[in-house]
Amino acid sequence: MRLFKVENNTSEIPLSDCVGEWVECTPETALAFSAVGFFFGKSLHESLSVPVGLIHSAWGGTRIEAWTKKEDLDQELVGYVEGLEGHYPLDSSYYYRALDHFDKGLTSDRPTMPESVREHTRGQNRLSVLYNAMVAPITNYTIRGTIWYQGESNRETWEAYKYRFPGMIESWRRIWGIGDFPFYFVQIAPYNYPEEFAQPQLVEAQREALKLPNTGIAATQDITTFFDIHPPEKKEVGRRLSRIALNQTYGKSDIVYSGPVVRNHQNNGDNYLIQFDPSGGNLFSAGPAIGGISAFHIAGEDKVFYRASVQQDGDKIILTSPKVQRPVAARYNWSNKGNPTIFNTYGLPALPFRTDSWDEAFYGE
Repeated sequence: MRLFKVENNTSEIPLSDCVGEWVECTPETALAFSAVGFFFGKSLHESLSVPVGLIHSAWGGTRIEAWTKKEDLDQELVGYVEGLEGHYPLDSSYYYRALDHFDKGLTSDRPTMPESVREHTRGQNRLSVLYNAMVAPITNYTIRGTIWYQGESNRETWEAYKYRFPGMIESWRRIWGIGDFPFYFVQIAPYNYPEEFAQPQLVEAQREALKLPNTGIAATQDITTFFDIHPPEKKEVGRRLSRIALNQTYGKSDIVYSGPVVRNHQNNGDNYLIQFDPSGGNLFSAGPAIGGISAFHIAGEDKVFYRASVQQDGDKIILTSPKVQRPVAARYNWSNKGNPTIFNTYGLPALPFRTDSWDEAFYGE
């Protein structure tokens, strides 16, 4: 294995070079490298018995807009942000709030920023500056594929992420010019965010990218810590990413890489039925809740969700509640701290999902 780490940098224009060097993978060099990237590459190396080269280009706590080529961002956004130049300092905290205002349609209400915050910010979240400095210089490499672990910083603008994430993937693919290369990414992990549904909403936005060819998502719903935004199970995340690559990219069809996915859902009289594709082996349900946190909720036409009782019938889950006479919608793990209760034989969990698209809903006791 060989490792290359791109030194953190920003630029207002695309660069042709960056700081970094190829090194042999040793305990010392691996320690300074992405843990998820290392375990991903190690799994490929051991499974395929071929040399593996990994390029680590990452900057923690950054937004997707910084990693996207400016010409491929939505131009209305670009015009809005460029119109602010000269009026406000261009730093990460300001951009975070400016983008949030833009996505919420608050273009006439420019955000302000305390001086104390400005002093401790850097400009890594400005539009395209990380693409320019940390992606553009490596686009001459004929890469095999990409793994992506990002999203938390975009949680407040999750609806825009639905098109900005697939847009960035398509942009990178056009730039590299080697076809629809594999792009596999990590589910944003559960965490005690201040926004009520930040995590499941961002996961919903991430899943829009699965509509593109050669994409896949590694679940983290069951391997996280709710009060640490940096989940410690990097080895398992890397292993799950590698299982996607081994199956989808390297043709090892016997390797299961996905947890159960919803195949069909419908009202069934006084209950709500969800049919899963276990994506390997059998479907396993741990019941309605783990650790006191209910996994399934159902609602009627009044859009009020109540905890649901769970009955399994093969690959089907039947949900009922005495408080919902005719359920029309279901939500699974629609919570920042949701515990998974649906798995397949290989211990891979189902991702959070909802069958409704309501902007507003309520939760009863």
